[in-house]
Amino acid sequence: MGLVYDINGCECILAGIPLKDALVSVEITPEGPAFADDIGADGSVCRYATNERRATANIVLKGHSEEHAKLSALHAGDVSVTNGLGVVPFLFKDGNGSSLVATDKAWILGMPAKTFGDKPGDVTWAIRLVLTSPLNWVIGGNG
Repeated sequence: MGLVYDINGCECILAGIPLKDALVSVEITPEGPAFADDIGADGSVCRYATNERRATANIVLKGHSEEHAKLSALHAGDVSVTNGLGVVPFLFKDGNGSSLVATDKAWILGMPAKTFGDKPGDVTWAIRLVLTSPLNWVIGGNG
């Protein structure tokens, strides 16, 4: 039998807060490409590094998760302090495989939308990541 993937085998930690309660998914998206190119009038192409190091982690939790209160308090503290004191470590580790995203420079981008209705629904927290090295982001296999 092949490997069975399970989100419960993953670790997602922001500012030392393990985000496990009612975790649905974690999506990490780069802000832009690592390289871009430009073309001259003669057709010559120049490839250049963009030095883009930012990414966004979208952490989806069920609406009933107790992690929302912790993340709300973290964000409230961030907007209340100065000098970048709200910049915290972030870690995502795939315990089912070898994927890893880690940085000591992360912050909550803002309060998420929350729908109040007959079901608690899902809530997505957007976290800005600054990845200081290509080794901070490794997409590995699950075999």
